[in-house]
Amino acid sequence: MRIWLVCVSVVALAVGSLVCTTSALAQPGRGGPGFGGGTMFMLMNESVRKELEIVPEQEEKLRELGEQMRDEMREAFSGLRDLSREEREAKMAELRETGRERMQEYQKKVDDILLDHQKTRLKQMRVQMQMRRSGTSGALASEELANELGITEEQKKRLAELREEVQKEMEEKMRKVREEARDKLLSVLTPQQRKKLEEMTGEPFEYQSQWGGRGRGGRGPGGGGGR
Repeated sequence: MRIWLVCVSVVALAVGSLVCTTSALAQPGRGGPGFGGGTMFMLMNESVRKELEIVPEQEEKLRELGEQMRDEMREAFSGLRDLSREEREAKMAELRETGRERMQEYQKKVDDILLDHQKTRLKQMRVQMQMRRSGTSGALASEELANELGITEEQKKRLAELREEVQKEMEEKMRKVREEARDKLLSVLTPQQRKKLEEMTGEPFEYQSQWGGRGRGGRGPGGGGGR
């Protein structure tokens, strides 16, 4: 079962919005941005449709399109679980390729449903979401924005350098904020309570997460929280 779920997840990621938009477009109001937050996926969100002032006629067309996509993907995935590992890998590669093509075709159909000002606003909202999710540096490093803005290789290199500088600055500021917040909270304790807390926490240590994350533990008032 786990292998099957992993296979489905890999294919879903590869074909992007196509897989994940199917049932949600068929049932407007559910779901949210994910897998890169494509314009098709964004239309799943009720607040997005409200901002775009999607009218009932457009809503119905999107619902029909969603049902068509859902049925198509259901047929594409049928029988995948019963294949051998080699056959499944070959089928997955095929689905990735055809999925990208079909996603582009469905995107054109969505564009036909939306009015020009709705498409413009949707694109603006997509850029906003991308900058929130990846940060300004991450968004500017994306192929889509880099191409549209005409960012040069020299600018990309400089952005990468600045991204590291900004990250260090943010970490230092967050460390100071955590220390200030900790001191404010610990001011409620008596000296005896603070000493006991220090004994309870012990010497500082570096916590290495099995998922690659890292957090710093600490002793008493000097200990910071994990990230």
